[in-house]
Amino acid sequence: NASVGARKGWPTTSTVSTCKAAVVHLARILSAELVDRGIRVNTISPGPTDTAMFGRFQGEEQGQAVKDVLRTNNPSKRMADPLEIAKLAVYLASDDSAYVVGADFLIDGGVTAISPVGA
Repeated sequence: NASVGARKGWPTTSTVSTCKAAVVHLARILSAELVDRGIRVNTISPGPTDTAMFGRFQGEEQGQAVKDVLRTNNPSKRMADPLEIAKLAVYLASDDSAYVVGADFLIDGGVTAISPVGA
């Protein structure tokens, strides 16, 4: 999976953002190499998503504090539900998306489009 970090830089995220950008670019290259075999490659770049990852912080309060900051800095004022991301993945895996090749789908509540610089 890719991430909004592939398109937007935040302090302290250089390593993970570089890796996410590489995933997006690799998908584009694989798209060109595999499309003639009927294999479609696309990426999903989710923004802040409410997953169990936030339970890995030192204490529930710290995880909740990070979630609060992510919600505040998101133009939609919320985090994505994992099912919202999953629905896009199901579409991309279906024949309904047969003409979708080499695309990167941002599903981030507006973070990359309209968040202010530094947010």
